[in-house]
Amino acid sequence: MPEPKREEHNNMAETAPATPGPLSDKAKITLAAARRSSWQVLLGFGASFAVRVGILGFWLGGWIDRRFLGDTGYGALLIILLVIGYSFYMLYQDVMRQDKRQKRLIAEAMQREQEEQTADKR
Repeated sequence: MPEPKREEHNNMAETAPATPGPLSDKAKITLAAARRSSWQVLLGFGASFAVRVGILGFWLGGWIDRRFLGDTGYGALLIILLVIGYSFYMLYQDVMRQDKRQKRLIAEAMQREQEEQTADKR
């Protein structure tokens, strides 16, 4: 008995953003490429967050505690909270930058497709 053919589905249509009008295949491919690179933003956030909390929070906060506050722990706590706030602010900026990039890439792909369609009609 022959084995049934497997269909491979590329779920780009499911991952497409809510944009006015349908996306062309080229725009979907461009969007998928942009989304594949978005994991780098999160990986960079995790690594920089660990370094910031480790170096600035524990080391610098501990030094401030020993030097000025007599080992109370408030210096380290304050620095760690500031680092966490700053890190999430930077994550927000990175996510917004990535979102703008995705929207720009989609717009460029759709514009290129319209130009190609116009050139084909001539």
